[in-house]
Amino acid sequence: MAASPAARPARHAPPAQPAGAKPALPAPAAKPSKPRVELAWQPSHSPNLMGYNVYRAESPTGAKQLLNPTPIPETCYEDRDVQRGRTYYYAVRAVAADGSLSPPSNQTTALIPPASAARAAASGRRAAPTQGERHVHHATDLAAKR
Repeated sequence: MAASPAARPARHAPPAQPAGAKPALPAPAAKPSKPRVELAWQPSHSPNLMGYNVYRAESPTGAKQLLNPTPIPETCYEDRDVQRGRTYYYAVRAVAADGSLSPPSNQTTALIPPASAARAAASGRRAAPTQGERHVHHATDLAAKR
């Protein structure tokens, strides 16, 4: 019986796992603009590193969607395809030159404030939170899984 692809040993060890992935919501502009999430992480120091893949889900246990079509060489990514009033869950994986992937970074969360909070921030007022509404200015720094 032939070995399954998952059972075959890799030619090279997968790249080291990225550490410290965290999102930041940019400071409010004078006018509410389209929301975005800026992600940054510590680099993997694997010698055969090609870049990084960024993944996003809309629930903590939901399937993560690959956001970039090809590995990105930078240790940052801006997600501009987000909607106000939603929470997103992100993870990053390092990609080696042979295509192997590191384990995912720890998951990090970004809550996009609803439009009412964005308008209030742009005007310098504080919005009254709606029932169940929370505001996250930045996520807790994530350490790599060991």
